[in-house]
Order: sequence, then C-alpha cells, then structure tokens
Amino acid sequence: RLFPHWQIHAFDISSSALLIARCNAHLHRCRNIHFHRADLFDSQTLQNMSFDLIISNPPYISKEELTLCGQGIFHEPAIALFVDSPLKFYSKIIDRALNGWLKRDGYLVLECSPFNVRQIEELLIEHRDQLDNVIVKFDTNQLARVISTKKKF
Repeated sequence: RLFPHWQIHAFDISSSALLIARCNAHLHRCRNIHFHRADLFDSQTLQNMSFDLIISNPPYISKEELTLCGQGIFHEPAIALFVDSPLKFYSKIIDRALNGWLKRDGYLVLECSPFNVRQIEELLIEHRDQLDNVIVKFDTNQLARVISTKKKF
C-alpha cells in the first residue's frame, strides 16, 4: 500500500494460502498484488518474468528439526514448513534468481532456519562473482532467520 506503483507478484502452491493472502491484501487495501497459484519450479508463469526483489519463505524444517520446534509452528500447514532436504528449495531459488528471475542490482531475501543459515550462506558465497553483500539478519530471540544478497549483474 505504501508503494502503489510497484508491481507485486505473489506465488504459492497452496490455494488456501493464496486465499488468505488475497484476504489480507484486500483488508489492507493493497491493490497492486497479482496472485498466482504455481509450483515455482514447474510453472510456465515465471518463464519470462524477472524481478527487482525476490522474497521467499520456502519450506525449510527437516523432520530431524521437528522435535526442536515450538508448538507455535503447528498452526501453519505442513506443506509450508516441512521438507525432506532443507537446502533443496534454496539451491533452486538461487539458481533461478541468477539465471533470469532476478534483475541486475536486484535483491534476494530468504527466510531460513537458524539450523541451516550457514549452509545457505555458503550457497550464496559460492556465487560471489555474481552476488554482493550476503547479510544474515536475526529475529528478536537472536536466532538467524533471514539471509539476503544483491545481484551484481
């Protein structure tokens, strides 16, 4: 709503997640959001799209980490949280960001688990010839929760 000239595209594989997102956008009078039901890795929707900013919160909790999680996470659908290989989505998102999705000088922001933030940071640093300023941000409990970077070219 603060940036009505922005073109925002929201993607999710879950119809129910998109319905909630649409309701929230309507509630807050955000009219510049285009919602897409899509699997990011199989979708034709993204084939010719590129972005100045990509923010992603992929599933990132492994079955091994489940026992370490608080009860608060269980209000979200399992498909949004749990994955067999936590780095699977990050590797694909980084690859697609570097190969068309992310514009020059665009930003990539990824929510992550404190348990795998260093591995994601390493994935980004492997591309230091294309990426700048890998930054880890911490939540209010001082746990690493977000990692961001900027595409050089």
